[in-house]
Amino acid sequence: MSKRVFLNLEQRIEILRQYENGKSARKLAELFYCGRTQINKIIKEKDLILKEYEDFKFRGVKRMRHEKYVDINEAVLEWFKTVREKDILVSGPMFQHKAKELADALGIENFSARNGWLDRFRIRNNITFRSLCGEAADVDPSLCEDWQERLPLLLVGYDNEDIFNMDERALVFRALPNKIMIQKSEEARGGKIPKERLTISFCVSAAGEKEKPLVIWRCQRPRCFKGKDLNRLGVSWYANKKAWMTSSIFEECLVNFDRKMRNQARKVLLVLDNATCHAHGAQLKNVKLLFLPPNTTSKLQPLDNGVIKCFKMEYRQCALRHVIARLDGCESASELSKKISVGDALDWIKTSWKK
Repeated sequence: MSKRVFLNLEQRIEILRQYENGKSARKLAELFYCGRTQINKIIKEKDLILKEYEDFKFRGVKRMRHEKYVDINEAVLEWFKTVREKDILVSGPMFQHKAKELADALGIENFSARNGWLDRFRIRNNITFRSLCGEAADVDPSLCEDWQERLPLLLVGYDNEDIFNMDERALVFRALPNKIMIQKSEEARGGKIPKERLTISFCVSAAGEKEKPLVIWRCQRPRCFKGKDLNRLGVSWYANKKAWMTSSIFEECLVNFDRKMRNQARKVLLVLDNATCHAHGAQLKNVKLLFLPPNTTSKLQPLDNGVIKCFKMEYRQCALRHVIARLDGCESASELSKKISVGDALDWIKTSWKK
């Protein structure tokens, strides 16, 4: 078995160039004193290698340093790929701890898995830090495929304008940006993070027909509603102590939706997830319910596939304009967020949902 030889980025680029010019993997292995398996791996990872080379050129790097601790880096990379296949979250400290553990196992002394090593390792292997969606990781692909195959049969007899999807989402309506621009000499400090939330229920048809948003808050008549008619708010307004969707609110919403469809002489299909609050005892005549399989909403529910995300982006734009207009009159971030009332939030919800 050929001993694995370290090939720097320039050598790997040269291998790819010669391979494109017709040299075989066997000839390249002889030329660069390495194994054919190593050459084949370089050819297979052509796109990644070329991107790495372009990144070096873009940053204006004149000299490419040889990689130290090749055995450790390759072992850590293999470990990372294995755990990510299982959708396990890997943090920076976990990388560093595992690298030190592997270095001890390989008998390599004087290795220190500091932040500098971690940064170089990330850049070299195109690894970035992101927030993960835990719900999406629990989705069973085979269950989704089976559902998508059966869906055309379930929708038989319904036109697009008669197929609705309904979903609830929490909105932290006073939230300010949590990523900021500061000078390097500043300390990144913020005020108390607001946690007050509204629960919003959205309902839209496959043809784009939108129902009024259903909004739930902790009290029936907040101070900003003084003198207002709750039936003319432009939303369906409900309240309970935790500002959550409950079975009783959901049942009332269903009955009202069924009455509306009956008045329009329409038979419709309403697609829902299997949340516990969607249990009900209502007798529906013009609305048929279709429940999604468990743990599949992030993949199968239409509202989860961009609609609610676009709504929240529009809402944040409205909040941003409001905040900028009041920056000069506030002493702190906490004071600024408190100037956003439930009434403001309702206006922005209506504006954002119409777009």
